[in-house]
Amino acid sequence: MTEYNLPVSFIWPETTFVRKNTIAKQIDHVISEIDEVAEAAEFTDPAPQSQSGDGIPPAMLPLFRELADLHHSLETLWRVIAEAYGWEAVQALFSWIEDKNRVRGYYSGGEGWCRNDEITSLLLSLVGLEVAKDDVCGWTDEQVLQVECWAGSVYLTASDNDDIEIPERPTCLNPYLGKA
Repeated sequence: MTEYNLPVSFIWPETTFVRKNTIAKQIDHVISEIDEVAEAAEFTDPAPQSQSGDGIPPAMLPLFRELADLHHSLETLWRVIAEAYGWEAVQALFSWIEDKNRVRGYYSGGEGWCRNDEITSLLLSLVGLEVAKDDVCGWTDEQVLQVECWAGSVYLTASDNDDIEIPERPTCLNPYLGKA
């Protein structure tokens, strides 16, 4: 398995589709896997009584297998995206998602949001703003969080996510507009 310096661990070996599929084609494949999960869920008993030798109720196996296959396809998608945009882009996206969900309290331990000025700088570069990490260091935590929410939203809407609302651009970015 190829090792990458990402805030995510891959379970599956790299597939041949990483270098064959476009992002759009791999997204179509992920959607087909979602459809297979939905189909398997229709036929799954929500309260199975017996278990197989490995502890998983036999009635749940088809659904769990489709979920694992979906995970496999998503890992391939992240690799395809990295081939197109670089691992730094994927790392910045994953870090933004982790920070957003940490702020929402989704993780155990109640750690809250974790500031990372380098990731903030990388995230801004994904939306066409070149802001040095040293400049980000001079911002307050509130400004950094606002910038991350704005830049992450802008980046995601560029990928045809029309349902994402972009917050107002933080004023601390004004000095960097038009410099990219």
